[in-house]
Amino acid sequence: MRAAHDPAHLRRILDFYRDAGFRIALDDVRAGYSSLNLIHLLKPDVLKLDMELVRNVDRDPYKARIAANLLNVATSLGIDALAEGIETEEELAWVREHGATYVQGYLIARPSATPRQGAAVVR
Repeated sequence: MRAAHDPAHLRRILDFYRDAGFRIALDDVRAGYSSLNLIHLLKPDVLKLDMELVRNVDRDPYKARIAANLLNVATSLGIDALAEGIETEEELAWVREHGATYVQGYLIARPSATPRQGAAVVR
């Protein structure tokens, strides 16, 4: 994740696009000051949990606590959460149970030149 050199300018740019009807997604969110600070600063519509945080989340209590807290923050702020890198049924069940709005990963669909119709909505 690259640091914003002028966060206020970035916020104005995003507000311009939001006013034009676009939704803003914050990608590769993981535990750390920069991710949490960007959530506060940018007020995204969608938070994308980094696949390294999601991988084996059902088997790693430390990782699970961090991911659950990020999903809770998203839910409490009215932000849709997308869990990236879902590869197992257990990961899917875990993010579904903990409030992810959307999922993506090889379990759902492999990358393709032809887009798959419909989105995988968890809820």
